[in-house]
Amino acid sequence: MKRGKWLALFALILLITVSIVSAAEPIMDDDLEPSIDPINPEANLLNNPSFEGQYSAYDPPGYHPDCGDGECSTAQVASGWTPWWRPSDPPEFAMPEYKPAELWHVPERVQEGSRAQQYFTRWLLHEAGVYQRVSASPGQQYRFRIWGHAWSTKDESPFYSNSTLEQRIGIDPTGGTDWASSNIVWGPWNQQYDAYGTFYVCATATSNHITVFTYAKPIWKVSHNDVYWDNAELVAFNGQCQLGLQTSPAEVDLLVESGSQEQTVQELQIKMPYEPGITWHSELAPGGTVTPTLSANSGSLGQNLTLQFDTKNIPFGEYSAGVMISTDVDVPGNPLLVPISLSVVPEIILNLHTLPSISGFLVDVDAFEVKEEMITIKIPYQPGITWQAELEPGGNLTPDLSADNGTWGENLTITVDSNGLPVGEYSANLIISTQPNVPGNPVNVPIYLWVVPEIMSSYMPRYIR
Repeated sequence: MKRGKWLALFALILLITVSIVSAAEPIMDDDLEPSIDPINPEANLLNNPSFEGQYSAYDPPGYHPDCGDGECSTAQVASGWTPWWRPSDPPEFAMPEYKPAELWHVPERVQEGSRAQQYFTRWLLHEAGVYQRVSASPGQQYRFRIWGHAWSTKDESPFYSNSTLEQRIGIDPTGGTDWASSNIVWGPWNQQYDAYGTFYVCATATSNHITVFTYAKPIWKVSHNDVYWDNAELVAFNGQCQLGLQTSPAEVDLLVESGSQEQTVQELQIKMPYEPGITWHSELAPGGTVTPTLSANSGSLGQNLTLQFDTKNIPFGEYSAGVMISTDVDVPGNPLLVPISLSVVPEIILNLHTLPSISGFLVDVDAFEVKEEMITIKIPYQPGITWQAELEPGGNLTPDLSADNGTWGENLTITVDSNGLPVGEYSANLIISTQPNVPGNPVNVPIYLWVVPEIMSSYMPRYIR
């Protein structure tokens, strides 16, 4: 891992910032904060959220090109829900067959209750789902959650997918029912095969109705492209909306000065969707070269995890570990591995600089002196780093350099010879750079030589050596 990244994260450890992104915008996983204030977590606004009861054929308003003037007999959907699909044009897309998945038939296809909504095509593609339109309050944020999975295979192996089928869900905050509308706020695509997982999306209503959509599309025409949805929920929320399991920071990069007697501590904020009773669990991943102490092995929403490192007797070097975070309710991103990098360095330096930053010499014209000054080159420590030194063209002073390159801990001596120089001001510019690149690279060190008739206090700027 690059040193520049370590240093930036080290600076963040000293100055914690919190970024809050409105969930009314399309959700991006890296910018989410946890939802902790549901208005009423028991108030599911959906009709028949578990897809139970009687299934009936879809009766589209008017003529439908895939059904004619009558009802769509092969589109059997649960009460409260309406099917949608891309029309059978171009010809590789087809209207899928909708039917109930029955608990008595294949229990693994039902997440809750006795039925789930299923639809499928064989040897054809589809883009399809179901939707439901409900009353809403303009300006209110809503979260739609549903369990779903797919069975996508080129053979007949049950519960084993070897093809590609993607699923996502969305909310139309205007209450529209067109699956292709640009108003819909879609959650991320997910590939959830052979076992149920949760899908989440949030949006803020802009009308007195909103519409929730499921959406699935297989990529390849195979024997089975089957989709299952069950156990849906639509709730009103205050606060920010968290869609998946995350930690802040997403990875831990620590920089420690060798010999430090203080414990090094890093807190992980664990973010996960609000679900009543949900618990996170933590454990160290095997194979690490450093062993932090975990403040807890489990916790709930709002409880964080603290990592503590005892670095008093650790020699210089690079160390790594990992913390595995999991939840007892399957949410997107579960389980989550948080990588840990620990660098023990001789001295903590954040950016390239020199001491002093300016080199100045004052000599008497009759003194014929040779003067020198050591420049201490401060470089953020990393194995194999080197510095390079060169004089910029154009100066009227040419000092001697003790070296034109060096490694961490090696310094540079500048030597100037005033012999034969008349009274006047002379200057040069020394450029220090590094390989590999570090923050602050390169730096300029101005070098001045004043040759005067007689050294007097008025010639003594405070930075002259």
